[in-house]
Amino acid sequence: MHGFNIMLNVLLVNQTPITPQNLYLDFATLGDLKLIERPGVYTIASRGFQSIKVSSTVSCGKDLPCQSLVSY
Repeated sequence: MHGFNIMLNVLLVNQTPITPQNLYLDFATLGDLKLIERPGVYTIASRGFQSIKVSSTVSCGKDLPCQSLVSY
């Protein structure tokens, strides 16, 4: 059994003329994939962007799915 730390860099780009508030990125993990930290809540200006870093840890060597959802 192996343990790995994974850092995900996510870039959210707002291509709309509105400014969404209370925007959050949620990850759903399966198996031995665990999130170390949850991303915060963001406001992205019209035509703006936000860079988000997410840390996770894997305690096995198998391919494990990870799904994400952006909500506001």
